[in-house]
Amino acid sequence: MKKIVLTENQIKFVLDSMLEEQVGFEKQDNVNVIISTKDPKHSKFFSTKDLGYMVKRVGLRWNQNTKSIVPDKDMDNEFNQNVSKMKSMMDSASSQVFDSILTTNPKFYYYCIYLFMNDQFGSQTKNKKIVVDNEKTIKQEMVAAGQEGKEVQVPVVEEGYEIFSPPQIQQPMQFTFNEAIMTPDFVQYINDNLLGPMDEGIQNMTAKLEKQGRSATDVYINKLQISSSCSTIPNGVSKRTFPNKVPTFKELSEARAKVVYDYLVKELTKRKAKFNQQGVSINSDGTNAGQSISIKNGNQTIQVDGTGSSGEPYNGQNKDGLMKYQRVEFIIEFAVRGTTPPQSKTVKVDPIPPQFAPVEKNDFIIRFTATGRNIFKFRPNLNINITLPSLRLGLFQKRGKGMACPRV
Repeated sequence: MKKIVLTENQIKFVLDSMLEEQVGFEKQDNVNVIISTKDPKHSKFFSTKDLGYMVKRVGLRWNQNTKSIVPDKDMDNEFNQNVSKMKSMMDSASSQVFDSILTTNPKFYYYCIYLFMNDQFGSQTKNKKIVVDNEKTIKQEMVAAGQEGKEVQVPVVEEGYEIFSPPQIQQPMQFTFNEAIMTPDFVQYINDNLLGPMDEGIQNMTAKLEKQGRSATDVYINKLQISSSCSTIPNGVSKRTFPNKVPTFKELSEARAKVVYDYLVKELTKRKAKFNQQGVSINSDGTNAGQSISIKNGNQTIQVDGTGSSGEPYNGQNKDGLMKYQRVEFIIEFAVRGTTPPQSKTVKVDPIPPQFAPVEKNDFIIRFTATGRNIFKFRPNLNINITLPSLRLGLFQKRGKGMACPRV
């Protein structure tokens, strides 16, 4: 008998084909996809394989001897991009539950990511939300048991965007030493990564309003959160912000956050922004809030209040390594309000098959759905089906979000 040797790509093709045949997805539009650890159609695949097999299926490298993932920049980036795309389709509760799967049931975690990466769901996941539940959160979702298929009115919302700064992004030098004076590079950083994408989003939303026969009236800022922090490098004498005084970490961090806030308010006001004051907040405490830390100041080691700072205490090490803790982070939610309210929507309540509902700690259910979390529990920040285009500009993360904007 002639021996046939398959290449790695051919083996992967065969395995992928076997997986699709085993899973047996129906390629139909408007059919919600449910993946559950309790569904034999799915569990028979991932539960019978070892973790290394599932890890390799998502394109990561696996060391069989150490039973661990081998770092690989290119493979890791592709994998992380797919995970980020999945999480951008989730509400905050689903995102937290999804992260917990990695620890509690890692084979199911990689199985779900594999299906998503390889487009095993076809058109069923287009423009849908991902809802993830465990044995605790599913109880809240099942409150509407017996209501499946009934049509209900979704609260009227405007479609908007959320932009937030990922902590891993390197920021330029933000402020003059010992001052709350923004550097030109930091101003440009804000313009490029926050205000630029906002302008693109405003343009997208205005165009959509016009297609609906509605006119734009203003930009509603539903949330504006600013978090600031100093490093633990000792402060020196301030000349302008605190004349002839050495500010504390908290004083300097707070002053810097206020300067950024003032700049954003000024720029957003130019864009006809109206603010939800309950959604505006400034946090200048840093991760060392409430801690007494020892830092080196000249030839002395002194004890100071760490509030306002982040990172390890300065003890004479290279200061460049601590500069990353001098940061300002942003979260902003905004929508363009029309002169007339948007039309209300009627949707059907999603079915949740009781036999697939999680009952134990390592049970999970993932649903691709048009309505998001249970329609009867929707609140003002409703996760409706957002059809706005993705924002291309800037390094910050962005996602569509429904907002209950008060009428003008």
